[in-house]
Amino acid sequence: MPVLRHAFSLPRLDVRLSGFGKAAILISMSTAEIIAALPRLNPAELAQVQAKLDEIAGERWHDQADLTEADQSALNAALVEYQKGIEAGDPWDQVKARIQAKLGS
Repeated sequence: MPVLRHAFSLPRLDVRLSGFGKAAILISMSTAEIIAALPRLNPAELAQVQAKLDEIAGERWHDQADLTEADQSALNAALVEYQKGIEAGDPWDQVKARIQAKLGS
């Protein structure tokens, strides 16, 4: 598959677009160009970008976590318990009413 390139001297992020017949288009953008383009995105596109950034940030945090084995075990056990009874919690209206009663509002 032929690749069309646009060369720049700044560091680039490359994005490969498909759906253009046999040719692929490789678009390179600098970080500054990406940031400058963000205000032109519609809300759905911004949500996609934010979701991807959150995904990447979460993966990086997870990879760099300094949890002890005991902390990891405790978190894994809590997750297993949560997954067993996801629907076991109280409805939001009840939780909100309890909080408001404690705060006196």
